[in-house]
This record gives sequence, structure tokens and C-alpha cells, in this order.
Amino acid sequence: MPILNSLCWNGLRVFEAAARLQSFTKAADELCVTQGAVSQQVRQLEQQLGVSLFIRQGRGVMLSPEGRRLAALTSRVVAEISDEVRRIRRPETDRQLVVSCCPSFAMQWLLPRLGRFSAAYPDIEVSLRAEFHALSPRELLAEGIDLAIRYDPWGYPIGFDEVLLEEYLLPVVAADKLAEGVQPTPEKYLKDQVWLLDGVGWAGADVHDEWRAWLKAKTLPEVKPRQEQIFNLAQLAQQAAAQGRGVAMGRMALVADALNSGQLKALWAPAVPSPARYVLLTHAERRRQAGVVQFCQWLKREIEEFKRSCQRHLADWLPE
Repeated sequence: MPILNSLCWNGLRVFEAAARLQSFTKAADELCVTQGAVSQQVRQLEQQLGVSLFIRQGRGVMLSPEGRRLAALTSRVVAEISDEVRRIRRPETDRQLVVSCCPSFAMQWLLPRLGRFSAAYPDIEVSLRAEFHALSPRELLAEGIDLAIRYDPWGYPIGFDEVLLEEYLLPVVAADKLAEGVQPTPEKYLKDQVWLLDGVGWAGADVHDEWRAWLKAKTLPEVKPRQEQIFNLAQLAQQAAAQGRGVAMGRMALVADALNSGQLKALWAPAVPSPARYVLLTHAERRRQAGVVQFCQWLKREIEEFKRSCQRHLADWLPE
């Protein structure tokens, strides 16, 4: 073991982060150290090995061939150590459930219902994270997440995701913006409006993706609005619409309550299928954990009840 003793494990951990992130600055942020400390650790490791692990390019870095070989090994080793530490510690945290959920769905759909889960399972502590970054099975474990809900159009590895809820799109405005029974022509009306846009519908989404999907499904030409306002949450765009500031592209799961209460009014029935849907992400290592099983079962019951509610109250807006 002399070579392992001489290659400081801390240096290898710093190298792994810098190699994975392709940045000394980002590695420093992740490890809560200075960029100078990262540079020093990498430099010491390079001196011990007698090779350059990174190619410095101005303010950026990229892995050298030797660096790529070492990164492949350290990435696997760090992941295996992290997984084993989590397995060892897991018995202490079985009562805690970490749920990562796309923000607007978390705040407008999940959070109002979460009290029912706590009432049914008072021994399980739920930690809800509002976030929408993409997750792989490894990242789910690495970030200590038991299950995640994402709104996106992607396919995941087989066995990692399960479709929870298909989503539908419909433009919404403040209830007092239009006279009762008035349904203006889409092409003319939309050109004269301020569009209230969700700038990050899902990771990698274009700001106009949902509008394009709606226009295409309605066989309408592309329309340019009078003005656009961009928000970083669908919830904010929806609230701006409710305040009479323009028209937002609503997602049925997020606007159903506002439509039922009369806060918002939808335009041009029926709604159209969204290119994205809500998926449940669970790792095989967590899937049989009692808390995860109970939460997933409860979540699916809530989803079914929501669908039935939409059929009762918003049937005219649902596609056949």
C-alpha cells in the first residue's frame, strides 16, 4: 500500500470533483474550499504521479489522457464508497424521506396534499426539495434523494422512471379579462397580448416550447405576441395571469384549482397534450424501503383522485 499512502486520499477526492465538473472553481464550491486549495491539491497529485492530469487553457481546464484514465477510476471508487456509507448510515434515517420535486408542481400540487400523507403516516418525516435539475440513478443516490418527481419529455433508463401523470396545456387569463361567453379568435387575440412565459419548463427547455406545442396541436401558425415577460417558475407566470397582466400557458395540474375557483379562465377548449409529463424516479436500492413504498402508494392514490376531480369539474377541457 505504499503508493496509496503517498497519494493523499484528499488529493484524489479533490481531483475527482475537478475532473467530474471540469472546473477548479466549481470543485472548490462543491467542496467548500478555495480555488487555490483545489489547484494546490491537484498540483501535488501531479507531482507525485509525474504527469499532468489537466491541460490548462486560459481560465479553463480539460483532462489530459492520463487524467481521463485516473478520472474513470476515481469516479467509480468515490461512488462506491459514498453508496456504502449511505447503506451503513441508512438504519438511522429510515424515518426520513427526501423527496425532490419540480418547483411549481411541488408548491401548487404536492404541498397542499402533503398534510394528508403526514396524517396517514405520522412516523415518516418528509423533506421536500423544490428543484428541477436532471437526475441519473447515480445522482439520485449521491444527493441522498429517496424519490424524485420531474416534469420533462425524456426517456430514462429502464426501471428508473414511471409516468405519474400526463400533462395538458391550455392558455389562461384572469377571469375578468373577457366577458362571459366570449372566446376570441386565437390568432388575433394572442398577437395583441403580453405572453407570460415560464423560462425553465424543464431542464434544457426553450422558453417557447409549450406554446409551440399548443399552436401545432391547434394547427395554428406561429404567432408573435405584443410583448413577453419571462419568469423562472410556471407558478409565477400563472399568478401574473391571475393579476391580469397577460396570458400564460397553463398546465392542467397547476391551474385546475384556479379554474375551479374562478380565479383563472381558460381559452380555446380542449387542452392539448404537453410534450412533457410528470415522472416518478426511484432507485432500485430505495424502492423496497417502507417509507418509499408508502409514499409512492399514497402519491398514486392522490393522482387518481386528481384525475377524477378533473373529469368531474373540467371535463370540457380534457381531450377525448
